[in-house]
Amino acid sequence: MERKYLAALALIALMFPLALAQTNSSNSTQNTKTTSKDKIQKGFTCLEDAVLDCSKLSVQEIALTILATPGTETIEDCIDELETRAENDNFGNIRDTALAILALNHVGRDTKPYENWLLKQEESPSDLIWYLQQDSSEEVTCTIKYGSTSGDVSIGKDKKVSSGVGSCLQPSSSGFWLRIDPSCYGTEFEISCDQNFIANLLYKSDSSPVIHIVEDLSSRKSAGDSATLKVISKCFGDPCDYEATAWASLALLRTKHPIDAYIPYLIALAKKNEGFLPNALILMITGEEEFANKLMEEQNLAGYWKAKSSNYDKIYDTSLALLASARVSSSEKVKKARSYLLFLQKSSGCWAEGSDKIRDTAIALWALSGRTYRKGSSIVDCKEAGFFCVPKADCEGTDVLRNYYCGYSSYFSCCKKKVEKTCSQKKGKICPLGKKCSGEEVETTDTTKCCLSSCVEKTEEKSECESKGSSYSCKTSCSSSERKVSYACDEGDVCCKKTSGPVKPNNGGKSSTGIIIVLVILIGLVVLGIIYREKLKMWIMKRKYEKSKGQSGPAGFRPGAPPREGPPRPPRPPRPPMPPTRSPLPPRPIPGKDKEMSDTFRKLREMSR
Repeated sequence: MERKYLAALALIALMFPLALAQTNSSNSTQNTKTTSKDKIQKGFTCLEDAVLDCSKLSVQEIALTILATPGTETIEDCIDELETRAENDNFGNIRDTALAILALNHVGRDTKPYENWLLKQEESPSDLIWYLQQDSSEEVTCTIKYGSTSGDVSIGKDKKVSSGVGSCLQPSSSGFWLRIDPSCYGTEFEISCDQNFIANLLYKSDSSPVIHIVEDLSSRKSAGDSATLKVISKCFGDPCDYEATAWASLALLRTKHPIDAYIPYLIALAKKNEGFLPNALILMITGEEEFANKLMEEQNLAGYWKAKSSNYDKIYDTSLALLASARVSSSEKVKKARSYLLFLQKSSGCWAEGSDKIRDTAIALWALSGRTYRKGSSIVDCKEAGFFCVPKADCEGTDVLRNYYCGYSSYFSCCKKKVEKTCSQKKGKICPLGKKCSGEEVETTDTTKCCLSSCVEKTEEKSECESKGSSYSCKTSCSSSERKVSYACDEGDVCCKKTSGPVKPNNGGKSSTGIIIVLVILIGLVVLGIIYREKLKMWIMKRKYEKSKGQSGPAGFRPGAPPREGPPRPPRPPRPPMPPTRSPLPPRPIPGKDKEMSDTFRKLREMSR
């Protein structure tokens, strides 16, 4: 009976830690499989908890929070708070005023006074150089007129100009173009030539040799015809502020103002302002393929973006790039970036702690969800309404739907019909086996990976985790010989690092590990008790025997009583004769239990000798 009891106890003790470990493993797997939707919802909960008192937030934090979140009561308070921050039709500076316009426009509030204030902050950039170019396949003589000034310019076979025209136009240092004096920006130049010609404007930063062409202002003319060109170049801030100009351009674009004058400054000064991730900002404003390709090339192999000498951080830059990349949302690179951004989410649901918590969480949610404002807004989500977000160039005018939301990229408009094109119709290509797209990929009717850039040799792309070395690997969960580390893997996996010694538990595992250790010790004691049960029984009996022996004293006669005083007692009378004795009874058989006890005491006596 004792054996069965002890065996059952040992079995229960052995199974308990295994069950506990299995539970922990199940919980770990369940946590790993948390969906993107769940994580985003947890992010919204964390953000709303963090902005309970909007009066303590900056304009940037309030604006990004409104852009990220649906119409909850908390956000309604933030909208009211933002409107109270306006003084003299602005929000303190150009960037914050632009962000406030975007946020208030997002929820259907009137922003006209703030737009007008913004337009008054325009300046002419002093660090741009402009050129006028005339070109022909033959030697050509052109007449250039502006104001009351007129002059002829000859262009030889070497493509160099012969002379300048007045104070506004002088030959460039290379001799191929006419440099426009800054005092003549905004002046109209009329050009006519005696041969077929092309006239256009070029520009560059004063700190870069790269020349940019204003394609929209290029004019191809026949001999005798004339072309009119004018430099319109603006920025925001005094002196020009790159980030402010970018956000102001986006705000004015969303409120249907022309923004062509700001594009040259943003493009030419991009290299000088790499810390703001300029290709993302320009892509949001222009939607041009060139900047989509450049942005994709800047993505880290792990899936994130971080600008050189970034003015923000990895979370902000990756979110900004995702906002700009709405046109290629099906791209593998964009999917990888979304996974990485979700990986960066904290256990609280927010994306950062400290002073950047609200800013980074808000822009991450804006990029990941792109929710439209619900409460009292006339703006409806295009896709939710059953229509299609397509490139503007692909949607005919009668099919374009106004007041439908397609994200913040100017590339898309809401269209009644789904415009379907093949990869070749989009002027793309399908990369062959062994090659990959170096830039932007889009989905077409014949492929999910239509490359709008160039195909380059495919190299093995490792996750951030795997790129750290052979000791690192991406798995659904780490084994007992590995520990979890905070490097990125594909969505659903964790980064595990091999360890040479026992794995040190994290805070979450201290309690269960301690229980398991105690249970293992108890199991060991139970097993030892089963194996040595006979010796243990003898040891217990011996202890009991020695204890009783010590209390009773040594065997023998008791000491005699002290002698009594007084006269001696008289002698006893003689005893009567004894009656005859009966024969002794036969010995009674000793019961089994008594025999076992006798044997035990016999052994104890032998041991005590």
